[in-house]
Amino acid sequence: MSSVNAGLWLRKTAVACVLLTAAFAKAQTDPIFDISSVKWNKSGSHSTHISSTDAFYRATNVNLKMLLQNAYNIRPELISGLPSWTDDAHFDIEAKVLDPTTVEHLAPGQRAAMMRQLLEDRFHLKAHIEQKTLPVFDLVVAKSGSKLTPSPPDLPKSRGTGINSHNNELDAHDIAMSAFADALTHQVDCTVIDKTNLTGKFDLTLKFAHEDNSAAPHGDSSDDLPSIFTAVEEQLGLKLLPDKGPVDTLIVDQLEQPSEN
Repeated sequence: MSSVNAGLWLRKTAVACVLLTAAFAKAQTDPIFDISSVKWNKSGSHSTHISSTDAFYRATNVNLKMLLQNAYNIRPELISGLPSWTDDAHFDIEAKVLDPTTVEHLAPGQRAAMMRQLLEDRFHLKAHIEQKTLPVFDLVVAKSGSKLTPSPPDLPKSRGTGINSHNNELDAHDIAMSAFADALTHQVDCTVIDKTNLTGKFDLTLKFAHEDNSAAPHGDSSDDLPSIFTAVEEQLGLKLLPDKGPVDTLIVDQLEQPSEN
């Protein structure tokens, strides 16, 4: 082998090794469901049920917008490009990982990545994110000043972290303001952008009335509770200001009807 050919062979080998290493690294960081089942649901029912763990996902009578919401963590009104056949299409889906130990400690976003891969495999989904300037709310510190309580250091694991929303109350432990802004996004159905400049983690409880009061339990009333906008200011010392800003939207480029199995 000439020195020129030998050099070319070495370069090709090096490139192949890099590609294999990258593919192996991706396989290690992006787990996928090993088995999935997709069936059309033609019951006409208005009832939907979703249950999941890191290693298992089961959905009954779900539509494509619901699946895309989970896969991209995006509100349904920000999804466009769905083909007309999806308007009345509902599905029953089961997916699982054969070895649950491989998904015991999923990093943020990996669960959503598994859902995206499922949609790509079974529905041949192709989509992209496009940023648009849309109405938003800026989360800022009110003139009265923040009333937030910093989370204590060295929290015991049993105490738990994260956000829990139930009826007319939102409880959060050890969360950053960016995470709280995301939680408010789902409450006000509009993107909330953190502009508080508050660093660190916080504990908070927010009690508010839903606009239609539909989240109140039977026999209970939230008439005495303030709107979420008033509650954020009075209870937390923060404020939601209407604005316009960059919002990620999901554009569906391709989506095909799945074959059942």
